[in-house]
Amino acid sequence: MNDFFDKLNLKPEERRLAVLFMAVAFVFVNYMYVFPRFKELRETQQEIQVAENTFAKYRLKTNSIPELQLSLEELSRQAGPPIEDTPGQRRTFVTTVNRMASKYGINLRTQGQIREVLPPPGQTNSFFTELEIPIIVTSTEEQMVNFLYSLGKEDSLIRVRSLTLSPSREGGLLLDGNVNLVASYLKSQSRKKSTDDN
Repeated sequence: MNDFFDKLNLKPEERRLAVLFMAVAFVFVNYMYVFPRFKELRETQQEIQVAENTFAKYRLKTNSIPELQLSLEELSRQAGPPIEDTPGQRRTFVTTVNRMASKYGINLRTQGQIREVLPPPGQTNSFFTELEIPIIVTSTEEQMVNFLYSLGKEDSLIRVRSLTLSPSREGGLLLDGNVNLVASYLKSQSRKKSTDDN
């Protein structure tokens, strides 16, 4: 350091001022550019901790995959082989319900998704497939009775699984009904064969 000052030919007072200036400049540079980075270091450490916690959760989940696969295989085995829908059964079900509702003046407000009804555990039904559809209707008592009676006469053996009636919000003599309809269809030969093979 003295060699540096000797080259500059500075007097002792000037050297003190130069050292003081360099010290102030050093503190200023640290204050402006280094100290703010300490906050970023804390934030980065927090992000690393969050990432490590997330990784630990994911690792815990991935470690349970073999057990979940065994459970899935067991449930699939209990459910039996996948059943292929006979072409047109679902479409026939919906068409029949809509046709009868229109014929008897039923206001079919909502129609849910058709789903296949699986037999209870331990019971098998190797000849028929059951499909269920929930509907919400508005009608008079007479219209409702005629509608349900006509559905029971269809070849598809449609019947009511559950029925809830209440006075309509529209007033008058109308009824609002939540109806779960179930239709039984004869399984195709290919489906019966796949069931028999098991």
